[in-house]
Formats: sequence, C-alpha cells, structure tokens
Amino acid sequence: MPNSRSTDRIRAEIVRLSQAGLDSHSLRREVMRKLRAAVPVDSFWFATADPETLLFTGSMVEEIPEAATPLFVANEFLQDDVNKWVRLAVTQPFVDSLAAATKGKLDSSPRYRDILTPLGFGDELRAVLHDGNAAWGFMCLHRCKIITAHVRTFCIIRINALYYCKLCIFMSFEYPA
Repeated sequence: MPNSRSTDRIRAEIVRLSQAGLDSHSLRREVMRKLRAAVPVDSFWFATADPETLLFTGSMVEEIPEAATPLFVANEFLQDDVNKWVRLAVTQPFVDSLAAATKGKLDSSPRYRDILTPLGFGDELRAVLHDGNAAWGFMCLHRCKIITAHVRTFCIIRINALYYCKLCIFMSFEYPA
C-alpha cells in the first residue's frame, strides 16, 4: 500500500485526468493505470451508466474472458446475489467487496461459485461511481485472492474522493446526447 503522500498524488493525478477532456475510453484506461499504482488489481471491468436506468452504456474490460460476459449479466439481472449494482448505487459508501458482503463465506455467492472461481478469481471489489446525486458508472476490481479490510477501506476512501470531485460527470457518455 502506498503512503498517504503518494495516494494524495495519485488522487490529484486522477482529478487532473478527469478534467483533461479525454474521451470516455481513454479516461477510464488512464484512471485504471493510476488506480493500479495504489490498489492491487488482477483484472477489472469499468463501465459508464445511464443515471436514470443504471443500465451500462459502455464498458472496458481487462483480463476477463469475453465468454464470461453473459454469465455476469445473467447473475446481475436474473439471480439473487450480494453487491448488486442497483443496491450499491443507493447505499453509501457505494463500495463493497464480495468477501465483506458474504462475511468471508464467498461460496454463498452464486457469482463467486459459478463465475469467479472457474475464472481463477478470488475476491472482487465493486464501486459505483457516484457524484452525490446519481450513479454515472461502475467499477469492478478483481483479485486472485481476498481483498483485505485495509485495502477495502483504502479503496472506499480513495474512490469516494473520486465521486465528490465528480470524475464520472467528466466522462463522455457513449450514447447520443
């Protein structure tokens, strides 16, 4: 884990990126590059969302097989599980890990049992990118092992800082205005 001085620098760099006029894809790619300097991530999914419907409007993914997409979508919209985007979008701090949500009983989550385990993933950290009024995006960070309480707390503090600097409002939507 970086110290508070380096995390403040990373946060400032992410804020600068959010105001640099980058297109949505470039902004998300650069944010992930900076965030990885502070948060250990083995793979990720990072999407923009329509704040009215919370439906995904565009996404980028790294190190998650494309064939897994229908499984994640079915789990999100058709199965009972923890850390659903619609719940996280209205529950502060808008961030939770699978290990925390299941109280360490990862196998109780169908997403973990049926999708993450076969892919070789352990825990996941889900964050809703929220400006204080609405959700504008979603970020799912995957690890091959459990995300510790220290890392989860760090992520909540740092990712919430992004919400309130309105990072996601600077993201250009991927559907016509």
